[in-house]
Amino acid sequence: MEKIKKIFLKFEVGDVEDPDMYANFAVESWSKSHPQAYQYLMEHSDGNVRIERREHDSVYHEGHAYSLSTRMTETDWAYYFMRFYKGDVS
Repeated sequence: MEKIKKIFLKFEVGDVEDPDMYANFAVESWSKSHPQAYQYLMEHSDGNVRIERREHDSVYHEGHAYSLSTRMTETDWAYYFMRFYKGDVS
C-alpha cells in the first residue's frame, strides 16, 4: 500500500535566539505526554519524521511555526486520527 504524508503535530515557538532548541523541548514533551500515539507513529510510519519550520512574517506575530509529518498508509492514518488525534486535522 502507498504511504501518504500527513502532519501529526503543529506548534509555535516565539522569537528566541535558538528556536530549534525550544522545538526539540516541545517535541520531547509531546512524545512523553502522548506515549501511545508516539509509539504508534514510530511503529507504523516509514521511520522518517520530517520537521518543517516557517518564520512568521507578520507584524503582529513574531516567531516560528513548526509542523511534524511522516508517511503511513491511509488505514494507519485513519486509525491514528480516530484513536489519538485531538487537534485540527490538516
